[in-house]
Amino acid sequence: MIPQLWTRNLEWLEWRRMHPDLDDREAEYLYQVEQKMFQNYRDEIINQTLIRQAKLSGDLMNLSADISTILTQGGRDPFRYSADYDGLVGSGVTYSGVFLGSGTHSFIVGDIFKISVTPPLNINYNGLWKITSAHDITKGNYILAYSTFQSNISLYDKIADLDGVPI
Repeated sequence: MIPQLWTRNLEWLEWRRMHPDLDDREAEYLYQVEQKMFQNYRDEIINQTLIRQAKLSGDLMNLSADISTILTQGGRDPFRYSADYDGLVGSGVTYSGVFLGSGTHSFIVGDIFKISVTPPLNINYNGLWKITSAHDITKGNYILAYSTFQSNISLYDKIADLDGVPI
């Protein structure tokens, strides 16, 4: 006789009626064997179901993390700001940018400008800055422009290093 895996657990009398040709001792032994196999079968189905659920949950969490990474960092490369224009750029005492020259420059909220200077000026200001309050600035020589920037620093937020990576 080949043991079968049932879709439901059979009671002894029901199982015995299905196997009338067996003597009582042999029938009882085979019934116990099939009961054990049935229980192992159910346990394995439950185990595989739990494994599948855990794998699916893990896959969904990985997908969620991947989508979040793509949305926040733009995929593989981290998000980088780019400057709309140069503020002060240069070295020594020679600088260029919108702060130089004559006339007036209008700063528009949301614009981003770059400052990249080396000593003698303060290099702590190097980076990308976002304008938080609209205003005009009168251009002059680099010393006036730099001091004007320093005196108006509350009108800007430093948002990134020179390479554009957010702070």
